[in-house]
Amino acid sequence: MIDRENSLASTAFARFSPPVARAVLQLFFLIAAVFVAISLSPQGMGFADGPRFADAPTDIDLYNAEIKLMRKGAGYYQAAASELPSKGYPTASVFNWRTPLPMWIFAALPEPGGRAVICFAAFLLIVCASGWIARRNGVFAGMLTAALVFTAVMPCFLRGVCVMPVLWAAVFIGLSLCAYAANWRTAAVLLGLTALAMRDLAALYCWVAAAMAIRDKNWRELALWCVGFATYAVFFWLHAHQVALHRTAEAVSHDGGWLQLGGAAFVISLAQVNSLLLALPQPFAAIYLALALLGWASVRETALARVAITASAYVILFAVIGHPFNQYWGALLAPLAAIGVALSPKAIIELWQAARGETNTRKALLPNAVS
Repeated sequence: MIDRENSLASTAFARFSPPVARAVLQLFFLIAAVFVAISLSPQGMGFADGPRFADAPTDIDLYNAEIKLMRKGAGYYQAAASELPSKGYPTASVFNWRTPLPMWIFAALPEPGGRAVICFAAFLLIVCASGWIARRNGVFAGMLTAALVFTAVMPCFLRGVCVMPVLWAAVFIGLSLCAYAANWRTAAVLLGLTALAMRDLAALYCWVAAAMAIRDKNWRELALWCVGFATYAVFFWLHAHQVALHRTAEAVSHDGGWLQLGGAAFVISLAQVNSLLLALPQPFAAIYLALALLGWASVRETALARVAITASAYVILFAVIGHPFNQYWGALLAPLAAIGVALSPKAIIELWQAARGETNTRKALLPNAVS
């Protein structure tokens, strides 16, 4: 008979000596306290706790207006060229023009076809992610994952909101990570490239995955990534060409560049982009981010390390680039943060046990888990 508790995977913290475990626990509480202090300080940023743009149109309004015009027969770039300036958006940079795939899907399918597609993908992500973590950390962790991933992707189930390309990219990145966990590498690459086609911010995930293929010396997977990158380069060149044809001489740019160095304050605001946390003051998002960091740091196996590396790469990137009004980018980080937080209870328990010297004692008393 197999001892269920010992058949579950341990975190990296289970191997720590008591002094190291105590130091990590202290560091975690210090980081959480600093994050809370930042969220309460004048450095705190993001629109979630502030005025809701008054009468200014939002990205959601923009995408829905474009889709409405496309359903009347306009092409995507014609619709974007009409709606972007009319709603006050800068159009000088090609990166202010979303690539068209999500809008094409909504315009091509009868209502609620587009929403059905993203709802199915989001539901599949909840099932796959929760099953993955349940097999690794037990039923409670799986249920917690399901609940937290649902709060992360809930906008996918909301009419109107589900048009946002960043939501589509987040869901397909999550599905790609789940495919890697099942060792379905071809599917993982295709899902990752789908995320990239939905939103250019997914490029970082794709680069990380390609770099890991090099590390693993998986040349077939790397070849798939290279073909995908080449295809996307052609796709984006055609996109840029259409933007150039539809951009007017009066096009303006954003004030200031993308390099904003928002640091922890901006990343905390991104962590707040979760249907649960948006209803709470930002200090809750600060604690949530600290728990996610702890969960990511606790992983040992390759599949979860891929989640941790991807999430860490986005945290570093977003600490450097992004305006406060780009807070919605947090939707891309939300499923990864949900998995990190779901892993954190076991991480805290094993850190506490290691700090008290209980982990090594248990191993000495129970050399075999089979009776």
